[in-house]
Amino acid sequence: MYKNSISVVIPFFKAGIYADQLIKSLSEQTFKSFEIIIVNDGKGEGHLELNKALNKYGVVQELLLLSTVGFQGPAAARNLALSVATADVIAFLDADDTWDPDFLNKAYAEMKKNDSAILVSEVFWISSDSTIRLHLPEKISYQYLQQTCPIQPTAILINRKKVGFFDFPKCHHEDYALWLTLTNIGFEIDCLNEPLVYINRVSGSVSSNKIKAFRWHWAVLCNYVDKGFLSRLVLFSIYAVNAVMKRSTTKYCPVVLPSKFINFLR
Repeated sequence: MYKNSISVVIPFFKAGIYADQLIKSLSEQTFKSFEIIIVNDGKGEGHLELNKALNKYGVVQELLLLSTVGFQGPAAARNLALSVATADVIAFLDADDTWDPDFLNKAYAEMKKNDSAILVSEVFWISSDSTIRLHLPEKISYQYLQQTCPIQPTAILINRKKVGFFDFPKCHHEDYALWLTLTNIGFEIDCLNEPLVYINRVSGSVSSNKIKAFRWHWAVLCNYVDKGFLSRLVLFSIYAVNAVMKRSTTKYCPVVLPSKFINFLR
């Protein structure tokens, strides 16, 4: 029986205005061996636009449409999709983001070449008044992630054959919490140093509320990083500096302290 190489997981919440660009992005992928799992997280808003886009672009991949019972958030939506995904490699695509046509092809090839458990691509952050390119190191470690989180869910591939079955914790910044969990148990994240993902910064979105983002980041540090209060303050300060930096330049490279220093913190 034929098995797809990648399961693409897509939370879909009131995303009708993005349905056309979402399905267009999937239909243009040069890599074709993937299944699509779309989870409506809410009351079905946007399904008419989604069905229209699916008919328009004639997606040929296996497609599964699921729904949560009421709004439960992106973690629950992704976890529902993960529970039925059939491929070893998982990719995530948020409904308001898009992929370069070669994203899956290049990312999957790089993952195979390096025998990676987890791989992440560089991205472009796009807003109404700017486009910012994210530059990543060759690898991202647990010590690196304690200081800043440049990883976008839409840019990551995870091989469940290597890391085992996983799900997202039910908290704010659930993706950051998951990356910390996986790297803390020994997995490094390989980086594809080419921007193949386009992150749409939506004004007024939950993630664009910086006060909430700071609070949620602090909560993740408290729950997923085993260090004292003063050490967490140091880590949070580095995160805050990076948060400011990535909005003041067109080419952003995270600033972090050496791993030896982070290990020294207690």
